Amino acid sequence: MLNYTVATNDNVLHRFIQLIKMSEANSKRLLETVMFNISSDCDNSDTFLHTLCDWTAPDNIAIEHHCNETEVKQIKYSVLKDAVIYITNVLKEFDASGFIGINFDVSEYIVPILMLGINTSGLGFINLFDATYSELYTKLRITYIFSSNDISESNVVRHIKVQNQTIKLCKLWNAYIEQENKVENEYAYVITTSGSTGEPKIVKVTHSCIVPNILDLKKLFQLSTGDKIIQLTSLRFDPSIVEIFLSFSCGGTLVTVTKELKNDIEWTLKMIYENRITLLQSTPSVLLYKWPSQHLQRTILSDKSDLRILLIGGELFPKISIIEDMKHAANQTRIFNIYGVTEVSCWASINEIDLRNPSKLKQDPSYLGRPLSNTMFKIKTDNGIYDHGKGVLLIGSNSRICEVNNDKIGNLERPVFRESGDLVRIDEHGDAFYEGRVGVEIKRFGNKLNTDVLRNTILKLNFVKNCIPLWDEENYKLYVCIVTCNSTNEFKKISRYKEEIINELKKLSHLYIPDKIHFIDDVELTVNGKLCTHALLKICSNVQKCNVQQTMSLVPNIKERFKNIWTHYISSIEAGFLQLGGTSVVALQMSMSLSEALKSEYPKLIGMLLRDENFEACLTYIMEESKNIRITESNVHEDKISQELNSHVNVESHVLTNDGAVLENYTNCEWQKSKGKTTGHVLVKERNVAQLDFRIELWKKYNLQKCIDASPTMFQTASGQLFVTVSSHSGKILTTELNSTDCASYEVRLPGRLLASVLVLGNFKGVIGCTNGYLYCLNLKTGNIYWQFKTANEIKGTAITCENKEYLYVGSYDHYLYSLRTKCGSQVWCTDIGHGNISSSPVINNNLVFFGTQSGACVAVYKDNGKKYWLRKMQDPIFTTPVITEKETIIFSTVAGEIFSFDMDGHLLWNIRVTGNIFSDLVIHKDPSKNFESITFASKNKVIYNIELKDSRNPLLNLIAEMKEPIVATPHCETGLIIIVEVNGTLSVINSLTGKVLTNFHMEGASFSSAVMHENFIAKQCP
Repeated sequence: MLNYTVATNDNVLHRFIQLIKMSEANSKRLLETVMFNISSDCDNSDTFLHTLCDWTAPDNIAIEHHCNETEVKQIKYSVLKDAVIYITNVLKEFDASGFIGINFDVSEYIVPILMLGINTSGLGFINLFDATYSELYTKLRITYIFSSNDISESNVVRHIKVQNQTIKLCKLWNAYIEQENKVENEYAYVITTSGSTGEPKIVKVTHSCIVPNILDLKKLFQLSTGDKIIQLTSLRFDPSIVEIFLSFSCGGTLVTVTKELKNDIEWTLKMIYENRITLLQSTPSVLLYKWPSQHLQRTILSDKSDLRILLIGGELFPKISIIEDMKHAANQTRIFNIYGVTEVSCWASINEIDLRNPSKLKQDPSYLGRPLSNTMFKIKTDNGIYDHGKGVLLIGSNSRICEVNNDKIGNLERPVFRESGDLVRIDEHGDAFYEGRVGVEIKRFGNKLNTDVLRNTILKLNFVKNCIPLWDEENYKLYVCIVTCNSTNEFKKISRYKEEIINELKKLSHLYIPDKIHFIDDVELTVNGKLCTHALLKICSNVQKCNVQQTMSLVPNIKERFKNIWTHYISSIEAGFLQLGGTSVVALQMSMSLSEALKSEYPKLIGMLLRDENFEACLTYIMEESKNIRITESNVHEDKISQELNSHVNVESHVLTNDGAVLENYTNCEWQKSKGKTTGHVLVKERNVAQLDFRIELWKKYNLQKCIDASPTMFQTASGQLFVTVSSHSGKILTTELNSTDCASYEVRLPGRLLASVLVLGNFKGVIGCTNGYLYCLNLKTGNIYWQFKTANEIKGTAITCENKEYLYVGSYDHYLYSLRTKCGSQVWCTDIGHGNISSSPVINNNLVFFGTQSGACVAVYKDNGKKYWLRKMQDPIFTTPVITEKETIIFSTVAGEIFSFDMDGHLLWNIRVTGNIFSDLVIHKDPSKNFESITFASKNKVIYNIELKDSRNPLLNLIAEMKEPIVATPHCETGLIIIVEVNGTLSVINSLTGKVLTNFHMEGASFSSAVMHENFIAKQCP
C-alpha cells in the first residue's frame, strides 16, 4: 500500500498525478488507496488558498458567467490574474487589515475576483448578506467593504472597475485601524453558521484548514483544465469556497449564474446538462425536492451526461433506492457522500456511493468514509473520549484549526477537536457510521422517545422519499411530515399511504404514533439549500389551527364534531386514547376544542382519556352530559358584590414555622412565594384596594431561549434583598434582583428541560427537578452543583422541605415519592404506592406527607419512613398540590372539577364539583376581616372560584369572576387582590371581593404558568 504525503509544490503534485494517469487501468484503485492514507502529519502551513490557482494556461476560461438565459460572459485566466493584481494593489494603498467585507449586491462573477485579490494582499474576506451588520463589523474589526452600492455609515474611498462593473471600496465611519505592523494574515475568510444546530457562530477559517480540502478533492477526482465546476451553493455556506477554489486550482472553468437564474430550477438543470458541467456539489434537499427524479435521469444523470462527479453533503444522505431511481442505468457519474462541519471548514470525510459495487460499505448511506488529510475522528461519551465506539463525533486536527467565536488559535491546545452534534459509531477498523443527531430525544407522555427511530421506521416504506419528524415543544405535539416519491394529490392515495404508515408504526410503542401526519409536496429550503424545519413546523401548526376551526364551525351534530376532533388529534378510533399515542396535553387540547365547539364543559372527559377510554365510551359520556346542557350549580353563591375591605390591611403570613434547629447555611432566605403558596414569614405592606389606581408596566424582560412552563419563585434574603428565580425548557435558570437599581442577574444552566419551580433553601442554594430525572441542588448565582439525585423518570413537581429543612420531599413520574437529606441529597426512603405519576408537590402536616397522583389517588404516608397511612382513590387524575387547613383537614382537587376534603385519618368530610377542569392549585388564605379561611382556584371554564370554610363540613362555593379565556394557572391571592393569568397570556389584577378587573396586561402566546406578586412587583413568564 502506498503511503502518500501532500506536497506543498503544486508542480510536483501535477507531475505525480500525470505519473498515476500513465496506468489508466490502475489509476482509480490507486487514487482510492492514497486518498485514505494521507499522512495526518501533512504540512500545508506555507500554502495559501490563493496560491493554489493554476495560471499555466492563461488563455483558458477561468469564469463563465450566465447573465441571463442567453447572455454569457467569459473571463480568461490571464484577465483574471490581472484583475486580482489590480485589487491587491488597490488594497495596499489603504490601511486595510484583518477582514474585508464583500457586500451581497456584488455580482456573482465578481465575487471570486475580490476573494482572490483580498487573499493575495494578505487579508481575509467575508461575504455579507445583510445591510445591517454593525455588530459583526465590531467583532471582526472590519474597516473596508467592497460594494456595488453605498454602505450606510461609511465613506466611499475608491471607485474601481472590474470587468466593466463599478465597485466601491467603502470605509466604515467607526472603523478599527490596526496600529501594529501588518503581517501575512493566517485567516482566509470568515463564515457564520446558520444556527440550525444551536447558537449561530462566527468561524474564522485559516488557510491551513481549508487548503487540504482543495488538494484532497483535486487529487481524488483527477481534476484538470478540462473540468467545469458550477458554483450554485450560497456564498454564506462554506462549500461555496470549495467550488470556487477547486475550479481555480485545476485550471478549470468556474460557472456562475445570477441569483435570479439560480431560482429558476428547470433552467439551471438544463444549463448544467447542456454546458457539460463535470462537477456538481449539492445538498440532498436540492436533489430531492427541487429536481424531479425523472428530470435528473433525463439530464445530468442520464447515459449521455458529462457530469463526472456529484458531491452530496450538508445533510443526511438520501435512501439508496432514491439515488437509483434518479440515475440512468448507463450513467457514469460518480456519486460521493461528503461530510463535514463549518467549525472545521469545510469537509472532514468522503465516501463514494458505488451502486455497482456489491460491498455493503460502498452502498451504505450512513458510512461517512475515513477522515480526509490532517483530520481526525474521535468519539465522545459520558465516560471519556475514544478512538472507536458510539457517541458524539469529534472532528479534530493539529493544523486544520478555525477560531470559533472568541477562540484564539495560540491559546488552543492541539489537537483541537470540535463537536459535530452527530451521533456516530466508529468500528475497530476506523470506519465511521452516522447514527443520528444529538438532541433528537424528546419527552412524550412521560417517556423518552428518539425521533430518529420514528424517521427510520417510516423511511423503510417504498413510497416515502423522506420523513421529517417534528416536535412542537410549545404545544407538545409530534408531527410527521412525509415527502412521497410521487405526487400526493389523490385522496385515495393519501389514505392508503397513511394506513401503511400506521401499520408500520404498530411495530413500535404506541407512544410513537404522531399527533398528525402531513404529506408535503412543496418543501421550503434554507438559503444554504437545506430543508427548513421551521417552515414545516409553521405549516403543521397552521394546518392544525385551521382544521380545529373547521371542526368547530362546519360539523352540525355532536357525534360528528367529536369524531372530527378525535381524528384530528388521534389517528384512529379503533383503540383506547393512550394506546393510540394520546398524551395529557393532547387530552387537554381535545377537551378545550370540544368545549369551544359545543359551548359547554365536559369535565370528566380528560380523566376518561387518560384512563385509556376509547372513542365510543367518551362519546357516550358527552351525549349524556349534553342532554342537560344548561347546567346550574345549586351551591354556587352568585353575588359577586360584597362589603369593601377595611381601608388599611396589615397582613402577616405564617405558613411554616420552625420547630427545630434550622441548618445554618439555609438561614439567608427569609421567605419565598410560588404558585399561590408562601413559605416563611412575610410582612405585607398596607394597601387600600378600593382607592389605589392599578397599572401594570413592563419593568424587565429576559430571554431564556425556550418556552417557560414553570412558575417563578420570589424570595427575600435576611438583608432585605428581593429576588425572583424562574426556570425554562432550555435548562436555564434566571435569578434577578427586583428592589435594586443595579438589578443584578444570574443565569445558570442544567442539562435538561425544566418544568418545575425552584425551591430556595437559603444563601442562593436552590433545589429543582429536571425532565432528565435528576433533582439538583445548586448555587443559583454560579451554577455550582452541590449534589444531584437520580430518579427513574422526569420530575415536574417542586420539592418541599420539612419544618427544620433537614429533609426534602419530591415526587417523580416514576411513581415514587422520595425523602432526601437536604444537606447531601442522600435518600432516606422512597415509596411507590403503585398508583401513577406524581406531577405536583406534596404537603406536610405533623408526621404525615400528603400527595396526589395522575391515577386519581389521594395518599397519606408517614414522614419518617414513607409507609402508607391511607389512600383514597378518585375517578379522575390529580395534577395539583393539596392544601391543609388550620383545622387540620386536607383538600384535593381532580382534573374533572371535583374537590374533596378529608380529615387527617382519611375520612371524607365533603366534596364540591364545578363544571370546568381544574389545573390550578388550590390557594388557601385568610381574609383579615373574617374569622375563617378561604380557598381560591381557577377553572378551565374561565371562572375564578372561592370556597369559604366557615366550618370543616359546610363549605360555601362562590363565583368571584368570569374571565374571557380558559385558565390553567394558579391564582396569586394577597391583600384583597387576585393575580390571574389566562391561557392567551392576559395577566389581570382582580378585586377579590367584587370580582372587578382592576387592570390587565397582555403577553403574546399561550401561558400555563402562574404569576407571583410582592409589593409593587409581579413576576410572570412571558409565553
